[in-house]
Amino acid sequence: MANIITVIATPNRYPYNTATSVAVVATVVDASTGAPAQGVPVTFTFTSAAPLNNIPPTVTEDTGPSGSTGPTAVEFNIAATPVSYVLQVRATIDGSSAVVYVAAYNPGSAQVYVSNAGDNIIDQYDINDKIQALVPAAISLAPFQTYTFYWGGQARERLTTTNAGGQVIGVPWVVDVTEDFPRSSVLSDGNYEVFYEARDPSGNSVVSTPRTITVQGSDASPATLAAPQLLPANLNNRINLLAAYYNPSLLIPPQAALTGGTYEVTLVATSRSPVAPGTITRVIATGPVPVNAATAGIPVPMTYLSGVLLNIDDSTGDFYYTISRPGLPILTSLHLITEIDTVAPTAAIEDEDEDEDEDEGHHHPGHGHGHGHDHRPH
Repeated sequence: MANIITVIATPNRYPYNTATSVAVVATVVDASTGAPAQGVPVTFTFTSAAPLNNIPPTVTEDTGPSGSTGPTAVEFNIAATPVSYVLQVRATIDGSSAVVYVAAYNPGSAQVYVSNAGDNIIDQYDINDKIQALVPAAISLAPFQTYTFYWGGQARERLTTTNAGGQVIGVPWVVDVTEDFPRSSVLSDGNYEVFYEARDPSGNSVVSTPRTITVQGSDASPATLAAPQLLPANLNNRINLLAAYYNPSLLIPPQAALTGGTYEVTLVATSRSPVAPGTITRVIATGPVPVNAATAGIPVPMTYLSGVLLNIDDSTGDFYYTISRPGLPILTSLHLITEIDTVAPTAAIEDEDEDEDEDEGHHHPGHGHGHGHDHRPH
């Protein structure tokens, strides 16, 4: 049976120019019973744009025999650093992971503005009026700066660029929290740390002081089902055009909640480019829950011919699923976060066209004759 993992970090914020000690704890429970799982290997992965010498890239611990608190807390000391940064901590078990972000922030930096969040509290009336976040320009504007917006365990990233008139665009950045994220992950009851990181190619950075936003009285159900898994596993949660051509799939893990009703799998793809047309939302699959799903799970094909993964350019892909049963609350899964880039490079296609113009009438392997193109990866 599948397990569900959660992870917390204490503290989850501190000024970048002060030394601190951070403890990270993951909790693993059986998705069917809710009981603590025992003897499950958990791998902690630590990543940051700033060099943190006291933190190893990965640490693996087993849940204890009692399973009451998950693995023994991983604790480490962090020295003061010359630049601010965000530390991503990912706790992974077989087929599922959870993420927490730790902000080493710039004291006094401009915070994220959140609409309809008076006193940093959001209720259902506020959600109905839409929740938007404004990320300000935090460093001197220039192309190719990376801005990352964080809301709890969710993150979205974009790059600044220039328009036809040579003006830098991309920030200020308005994030539609109500529409651009699955509501269960950002607007179910709970506390969320909201902040941003701005970083330029030279290594200059600003991390805003986090705001703690409390959501209460929401009609969004928190995620209680295990995250879907991307197969084959050697894709490492990255889908490019070649991977899409070879028909990857998702697996909804077996768990007791998969009994009766219907399931729906959704992909929310958010581009990193400020000139992209917007967030792409696609229903990957829907149907009745199979009778053996509780023990076998639900396979979800994503074939090349279906097109469900195509024409997604340099984006963060967020997969999740829901289970609907008559007269019962809708159940929502944890999220599988991936990288998706299934748009062929423009230059490569143009070069190919030029080659065919020069050799018109000649056969090119894998392309048919003349101008009959086949742009499948090969």
